[in-house]
Amino acid sequence: MSKAILVTRFLRRLALLGAPLLLTVVLLKHPPNPRVAVDWWLTLHVILLPLFGLGALAVYLLIEGINGLAATVSRLAMGIFVVVYSAYDTLFGLAKRHCYPSWGWPSG
Repeated sequence: MSKAILVTRFLRRLALLGAPLLLTVVLLKHPPNPRVAVDWWLTLHVILLPLFGLGALAVYLLIEGINGLAATVSRLAMGIFVVVYSAYDTLFGLAKRHCYPSWGWPSG
């Protein structure tokens, strides 16, 4: 087996397993109330932006090479989801800073 094939397999497995696992671990640390950990709240919503994209990549890799209506709908839905939900979650998470200034958000 060539080195390129081994590297490709490794990267594929990393995307399929690592991205969802990392997303799960990060979301388990999501505070229910931003007042508890203001700095972590802001950092978390910045970290989630690329992680949602990596999660969408994992779904795309799962259906790679599959043809048909369901696979096409899945690809389109994942593309729409990753753009819309990433924007929503990041903006909502960061916008709380401006909506609730009395919570002690860091300045900047």
